[in-house]
Amino acid sequence: MAIGLVADVIRRFISGSEPVGWAMIVVAIINATTNLVCLRLLRSHRDEGVHLNASWIFTTNDMIANLGIVLSGIAVIFFQSQVPDLVIGVIVAGIVVKGGFEILSNAKEAKQSGSAELAATEK
Repeated sequence: MAIGLVADVIRRFISGSEPVGWAMIVVAIINATTNLVCLRLLRSHRDEGVHLNASWIFTTNDMIANLGIVLSGIAVIFFQSQVPDLVIGVIVAGIVVKGGFEILSNAKEAKQSGSAELAATEK
């Protein structure tokens, strides 16, 4: 996802884009509202498995991205420039990469602890 996002930022930088600040803000707020509902549902279950923890991480990162998009929309309106949108796009790509590595690390730990538990029960 991060590679696709960076490729899109590069494409929009080269070919130009005209982000619509108010639309960015409205869509980000709607998305954030949906994410809040998901986070509320996941909150008590996020430690019940790697898949639920991954959902928590992705949804939390999406909330951070939504905040960035709202700020970017405000900056696009204020500065009348595409640059804030492009900068936020690169930052969101970094957030996606960080979240991906966190999920992979959690999955590796779960696999190792599961293998250790299995070895202990076989003895």
